[in-house]
Amino acid sequence: VPCSLATVVPGLFNLYIYDCNYPGTEQIIDINTTEGIWYYNKFPSWGDTAGIALDPELEIASQQPILPLNNSSFGGVVVFSTPKATTMFKNPEGNRMGYNSDDGQIVDSIDNAEPIIPLTGTESPPIGYRLPDDEYEITTLDLQDSLYTITLFSDSTLFSFSRTNCLDGETDLFIMNKGLRGIRYKNLDSVNKIIEIEGTSNLPGQAMTCSVRNIALGKSDSMDVNMMGKDGFNISNYGPNKIYDLRLEYAFEPGYRIFEHSGVLLDSASTHLIIPDWEYMDEKSLPIYIDRDGDGLSDDTIEVNNEFVSGINDKYEGLVPDEFVVDQNFPNPFNSMTTIRFGIPEQSHLRITVYNLLGQEVDVIADEVFEAGYSRVFWNASKLSSGMYLCRIQATGTRSAGNKYDKTIKMLLVK
Repeated sequence: VPCSLATVVPGLFNLYIYDCNYPGTEQIIDINTTEGIWYYNKFPSWGDTAGIALDPELEIASQQPILPLNNSSFGGVVVFSTPKATTMFKNPEGNRMGYNSDDGQIVDSIDNAEPIIPLTGTESPPIGYRLPDDEYEITTLDLQDSLYTITLFSDSTLFSFSRTNCLDGETDLFIMNKGLRGIRYKNLDSVNKIIEIEGTSNLPGQAMTCSVRNIALGKSDSMDVNMMGKDGFNISNYGPNKIYDLRLEYAFEPGYRIFEHSGVLLDSASTHLIIPDWEYMDEKSLPIYIDRDGDGLSDDTIEVNNEFVSGINDKYEGLVPDEFVVDQNFPNPFNSMTTIRFGIPEQSHLRITVYNLLGQEVDVIADEVFEAGYSRVFWNASKLSSGMYLCRIQATGTRSAGNKYDKTIKMLLVK
């Protein structure tokens, strides 16, 4: 068996495990339930009062995880961020949770918060965090990658942020409000940053997504995006005039709608309120209500047309894109089987992973090298239950150092 448990004395146990770092031998984890601590002598810095989990066989876990969280619904916020950077969460009381890349230490003074540490054979920094529902100031610095991404989700809302061309010494600051209804981003550096913010509201059998893309923020500039479920969303600008590209997605049973429009002008110190007719938004122009004085009322209205060209076809076969691209899975929603198409400008190693809304990995669709051009993979979700899943596509060019891509899409499984 992969593990067994033996009682030494009441309250003290030996957990016998197989550790692939030491093949052919049986290792022992000491567990003291009286003091609530555990210890593994092969990695002395592990253990203490931190949690412990055993990873079941991959074949079983990919079908149905058998070690769920304590509650079927976490009730808080799960955050995944670019690893190895210093990421710190601070609540209104000043308590903190996070990771310091300088000394490799985890800071934890927030009750009921915990880091998400990958189950590897070596000591690893957190890849994410579970936090109780609250307002948080999120600071990230010491980025060790040119690409920065952070994804936050609760039971009903998901936000993701990304930017490229990150430089040493830059800092990213977010304010996340309670209930994860919205996030605010502030540029603390002297350089302009091109960012993308995406928010999704999940309701039974449907999901509504707003993406604000290719928007530039200068020094001390800030903006936020707030989701209001089927009542739409708003985009607030706290700096000079900006231009953004807008993409809306509506996944529902039994269809999928997309609306896109590039070059939307967002005036200084103003808010765009967008309330789509979700089910028919791809067939008509979209009104955008403008609040110029912050009183919550519309002072002006503009209308924009849908520029999205629908359909997945083979018109790109044989071509090579200039940059990494990922299409929304098709069909979506789907019943058991769906297709994910992507384009890569050079030979790249791709890892395509599927997570549920609790942040648990449920499947790895691909973990291999693809040639430059357009490709597609298929995902069979016949053994999973209905619901929203997150598909993360990570690409690293094999011939260009630092040429990386990271994107997460939402997929709605309906049975």
